[in-house]
Amino acid sequence: MPSKVILFDLGGVVFSSPFRGIARFAERHNLSNTSLNRAIAASETWRAAERGELFITKTWFISFGEEVTSLYIKANEDGKGNAKIDGEDLFRSMMDAARETDPHIFPALKRLRRVADAKGFVIAALSNTTAPSREGAKGRDARLEGLFDVFVASADVGMRKPEERMFRFAVGKVGELLGRDVEMHEVVFLDDIGSNLKAARKLGMRTIKVTLGKTEEAVKELEELLGVSLGDTGKL
Repeated sequence: MPSKVILFDLGGVVFSSPFRGIARFAERHNLSNTSLNRAIAASETWRAAERGELFITKTWFISFGEEVTSLYIKANEDGKGNAKIDGEDLFRSMMDAARETDPHIFPALKRLRRVADAKGFVIAALSNTTAPSREGAKGRDARLEGLFDVFVASADVGMRKPEERMFRFAVGKVGELLGRDVEMHEVVFLDDIGSNLKAARKLGMRTIKVTLGKTEEAVKELEELLGVSLGDTGKL
């Protein structure tokens, strides 16, 4: 049965990957990129921000930097870099890298939106996001306006990928839109992080790995699953 629900991650899929920002930060400060990524992934301060439990404030930056520094030292087996990580500098580097739209997936998403209603597709976003600062909070990126039927951001709902409940919540929202139960096998999920994809597959979703620097391959794979043409890199 062809997939009818297309679930997109944002950073690293629709937008450029924050991993680029982490790599740039590591290079600037002579740190191990691998160890720094492991430290961020293990950070409870980071996870709490993605669940919307903590706001991005000066205090959060300090806590984030201190925790990542400690985790980096534990993870850094090769001893590269004398780590004292500035949490705000690291966060800004990650967010700056993720501002640009992906040159392959973003145009494909817009083409998919144009044919979605006629084809009976539902387009949804499922993204781990951080809660904004209490002061001057900004809304959703204007470039996403009108592209998604359902939008689930971790900081808004108090849960995050790869938690099973996050996926079930998103599929439940699609079901509310359609007025029926949606089966997991109806969903194709695009993400750039292996643990998120593994969790989705365990629930029965079809998955597409979006690889940094090879995002056009994900577009081709999506075209094959949906049976539609989505751009110059595919079956046009």
